[in-house]
Amino acid sequence: APAPAAEPAKPAEAAPAEASHVIVAGDTYWDLAKKAYGDGAKWKVISGANKGYEPRRLPVGATLTIPPQ
Repeated sequence: APAPAAEPAKPAEAAPAEASHVIVAGDTYWDLAKKAYGDGAKWKVISGANKGYEPRRLPVGATLTIPPQ
């Protein structure tokens, strides 16, 4: 009897991609973390990926990196 066909290999799960966000008036790291991760307390993940921006003075029009969790 012929051998059973092998299951096709499943593609590897792609790592979550980094996202970006253009700052608008009123944006905070807390709000961005809440939107991206569901938890505003993770704001330091975004802050850490965007050195040089003061958390209380995010420059409108600048692009932030939003890393995967």
